[in-house]
Amino acid sequence: MKRTIVFLFYLFFYFTCFCQAQEIGSWRDHLPTRFVIDIYKNGNTMKCVTEFNFFNYNIQTKEIEVFSRSNFLSDVNISCSEYKNNKLIIAYKNCNIDVIIDEVVYNIPDIKNSQILGEKKINGIKIYEDIAYLASSFGIIELDVANLEIKNSFQIDSLSSPVNDVVVYSDTILASSENGLYVASVNSNLSDYNSWKIIDSRNCKKMVSKGEKVYVSFTNDSKDSVFVLQKNVFLKINKDFSEIQNIVYTGNKIYVLDENNIYRIDSLNAFLYWSNTEKIVDLIITKDVFFGSKKDGLITFINNTKDTVFTNSPFTNNVFDMSYSEGKIYVAPGGLNNAWGNVNNRDGFFIYDGVFWENFSYDQSMGKNDILTVCPNPSVEQNCFIGSWNGGVLEKQGDFFTNHDFYNTNGAIDTINIVNVNNWSRIRGLCFDDNNNLWITNSQVDNPLIVKKQTDWLSFNFPGLNSSLYNFGEIIIDDFDQKWIVMPKGEGVLVFSDNNSLDQLNDDYYKRLNTNYGNGSLSSMDIYSITKDREGAIWIGTNDGISVFYSPELVFSNFNFDSQKILIEQDGYYEYLLDGQTISALCVDNANRKWIGTLNNGVFLYDESENEIVENFNKSNSPLLSNTVFDICINELTGEVFFGTDNGICSFRGVATKNYEEKDPVFVYPNPVKKNNSYVCVSGLQNNMNVKFTTVNGELIHETTSFGGQAIWNFRKKPAPGVYLVFSTSTLGLTKKIGKFLISE
Repeated sequence: MKRTIVFLFYLFFYFTCFCQAQEIGSWRDHLPTRFVIDIYKNGNTMKCVTEFNFFNYNIQTKEIEVFSRSNFLSDVNISCSEYKNNKLIIAYKNCNIDVIIDEVVYNIPDIKNSQILGEKKINGIKIYEDIAYLASSFGIIELDVANLEIKNSFQIDSLSSPVNDVVVYSDTILASSENGLYVASVNSNLSDYNSWKIIDSRNCKKMVSKGEKVYVSFTNDSKDSVFVLQKNVFLKINKDFSEIQNIVYTGNKIYVLDENNIYRIDSLNAFLYWSNTEKIVDLIITKDVFFGSKKDGLITFINNTKDTVFTNSPFTNNVFDMSYSEGKIYVAPGGLNNAWGNVNNRDGFFIYDGVFWENFSYDQSMGKNDILTVCPNPSVEQNCFIGSWNGGVLEKQGDFFTNHDFYNTNGAIDTINIVNVNNWSRIRGLCFDDNNNLWITNSQVDNPLIVKKQTDWLSFNFPGLNSSLYNFGEIIIDDFDQKWIVMPKGEGVLVFSDNNSLDQLNDDYYKRLNTNYGNGSLSSMDIYSITKDREGAIWIGTNDGISVFYSPELVFSNFNFDSQKILIEQDGYYEYLLDGQTISALCVDNANRKWIGTLNNGVFLYDESENEIVENFNKSNSPLLSNTVFDICINELTGEVFFGTDNGICSFRGVATKNYEEKDPVFVYPNPVKKNNSYVCVSGLQNNMNVKFTTVNGELIHETTSFGGQAIWNFRKKPAPGVYLVFSTSTLGLTKKIGKFLISE
């Protein structure tokens, strides 16, 4: 009975994961919606533009609909927006522009694609009639909203001063810049900078108009101030502010939002409206109050009841490393600079179960900066270890955290030897072996390799190597219990063997691999990634392509163990696989195909059995968030492939799921196959099974091979309605599985 209940629960969990995952071949992103930069109200709908996407929030039903690069927008990383007359204009940090009219996106990439010297950035947008004026780092851009085209661009002075903001009222246009406040007539030749007159030489930032009055913020080193401009006369508001975030006209009043509080402006006086408003950057007041927050998303006060609105997602878009275990993705968002120094990331870490993101804050993570890796324990439920750069090792067991450092590990987790630096333990690599021992790399110490047994901690040195001078990165363990350790900053790879005797230190040995023949023959000494494939080969990503060790067991022998480059045919020519590219991420799916991430050219999927690249995703041909990929991780239950990029995490629903056992049942979906379905999927298989689809009369309709535990029949032409059978056979014919499904009218 107990076995039956567990099995049914497993089936329920798997089917739930499938239902929550996206369609095969489709994309989704995992970007936060809590960093709101602009809010707009249209009836019962709040439009909230964030740094990465925008969402509509229905005030009555409380439903949220998110629009992002994977399902709607043309880009990611939003700098500013404007909404007027049911037209939403979104400008991205790379100067790409989307105009959204009647739920249709019109992309205007002209500025993004233009060759402009110096900084290229859009700082603010104002719509006047059918023209949108975009304040930019190189002047003002005139966007014809009706015809969806860039109409003009112009500078406000001979210095091509960057423009921080624009205001248009009556027939007058104002432009703010660090060099002062400029004015011109909308009807003049704005392309001639002589048409622009400077009326104030102070550093000018935000502006908003109210009738014939313009409220302007000026800034200096110690304080910000607001002036009212009317009929060419400046009148100062009787208060100084701290770093003004925005000036808003709402509810027929002017409000100044600084870094701490919100003030209502009456005449020339400022009255405190709301205190302690850190990160609040926008405001709408009706009979209710709505705040746009760069920390807490949309904050509403409806009938004096507070609500905070954002979707479940990772806390930030930062990602450095990802790992997988038992249906969960673990994300380390920390980072390192090029010299392997701290970037002081305080994002904590994130765990995704296929449905829900659970975020663990900096405080929950016991104040650890730069978390670089999260390693789940494959043998203990709800147990994982977290490695941080300077903060040592943190263990999470359920809701409880334990800090492992020099003092409670018998000195195994040592601290670095730098003058005036105390208690820094720099952890990058964490990996469990088959005996559930945790292996750890610790940089810039005498004993850089650590193992945590069930109760004991041990550390190892490398005789002849002054380890305190080196950083030690990612670690993996091969099928022969040898530890492969990345030595960053051009130091190659180190392989270590404890000779299957952890407690006997005098029989250990190691070897440093380099580019020399007979000593590894690496493509390069600059190593960026490492993984083990399903057949035990070690794949190493360098800044000059990929090196593969097909015989890792020979590393310490007198036989040739050197790595090889893979020769493939591409467009009629033979070349080494991704030769010359920086391979920043490597991940192997359940069909033993290699997902390869690069620093500049997106993602490639290499099928070793076919010796060809079968997919190439980049930002131009797919919803991939960026061509700079830091890590790749696969949910083996669903086949969902996660890409960690410099713009955040997105995922692609792949076909290769976990390999199932002979006793596991076949699951066919969708079933029934309906009119709008373009494929049918068979799960519960083993890798490389022959899968045949037939009619009930035995007529063969389609034949394919399973990838991991799953096979797909993509319909080129929809089969006739009726019942179909599925026959799956392993390579040697020892395992056979049968299923059936219905194609409906």
